[in-house]
Amino acid sequence: MATVMANNRFYVYIIVGGGTAGCVMASRLLEYNSTAQILVIEAGHNKNYDGRQISLVSGRALGGSSVVNGCAWFRGAKADFDDWSDMVADDRWSYEGQLPYFKMTENWYKPSDHHGHTGKMHIESPISTGRSYPLATQVEDAWKELGIEPLPDHDMNGGANIGLGEFNENRHKGARQIASSTYSIEGIQVMTDTLVESVLLDDTSPSAIGVKLTDGTTIYSKETILSAGAYRTPQLLMLSGLGPKDLLEKHGIQTRLDLPNVGRNFNDHIMMMVNWELKDPAQGYALGSDNALFLTPEFSMGIPADFVASTMVNQEGLKAAIAKDEGTSQADPNHHLLKQRYALMENIVLYLASTPRPIDGTYISTARM
Repeated sequence: MATVMANNRFYVYIIVGGGTAGCVMASRLLEYNSTAQILVIEAGHNKNYDGRQISLVSGRALGGSSVVNGCAWFRGAKADFDDWSDMVADDRWSYEGQLPYFKMTENWYKPSDHHGHTGKMHIESPISTGRSYPLATQVEDAWKELGIEPLPDHDMNGGANIGLGEFNENRHKGARQIASSTYSIEGIQVMTDTLVESVLLDDTSPSAIGVKLTDGTTIYSKETILSAGAYRTPQLLMLSGLGPKDLLEKHGIQTRLDLPNVGRNFNDHIMMMVNWELKDPAQGYALGSDNALFLTPEFSMGIPADFVASTMVNQEGLKAAIAKDEGTSQADPNHHLLKQRYALMENIVLYLASTPRPIDGTYISTARM
């Protein structure tokens, strides 16, 4: 990997954003064409953070969010992919259409026809790493009492994800897998600490021909790929004149293409943490206790959790909300949100305290998102 300065140079591919998608894309493009000149431009530093903190949760580093995320590995639901496929009338975006790519990515930890075993992303679980938490049976039984049944093979990545599954993590022998390391970017030119100001567009049509950096440098390419994350990708499009005309004019940006939906409809999820005080902490149920089990090497190899419970939205409440939004007396049973069962919440029991409680074995916690 080389960090370079570029000025008015031509590349076959410029990838704006060296994150979880950008690094993988650069690596795969070089595999496809080993002679292609590829430039990755990343606003953040390399993966060594030196104790710095990011106040806005985003992966502003080479490797992107794979540097800072929780390592959880959960595929999207089959219902969501199939909805996308229907919207664009293209089966390639369906769950079955995407499944070969899911499998190509994975190095799954046990035999399964639904998973890959030769990919670069190693997937691990509490069982595969030899972790058996003292409350595992009780937690599973508690979910069952609430009507949350185990998924087949406890597989949260099997397409139908409403139910109880193992907590899978994107780790190899307990170590975080960072996109810029797992997918080699050797042979690709990389600029870190570099901000792109806008995409350069052809004078006669809104076709990308390169990028302009905030220091005024222009770099040209055959293809320009925006992979700058949920915040910066739409921002760059709008700074380049591609977006809602009224908003662009308000900020003095010439509109090259009026695209009303750029920069809109972004949704993020909350995460609510609750601490639960144990009746008898001396039993050694949580990290921080005197239980020698937690000092064994395997218990440092992942998040201290066994399961994730994926649950639906209350259907009667959903019907009432749809009817109110649509201005009707009752929801149409053929409404797209009612046609299939959709997962809404992920619920995780963690065998350690969340802030501000100390990790001293007195508390466990739950995460709901």
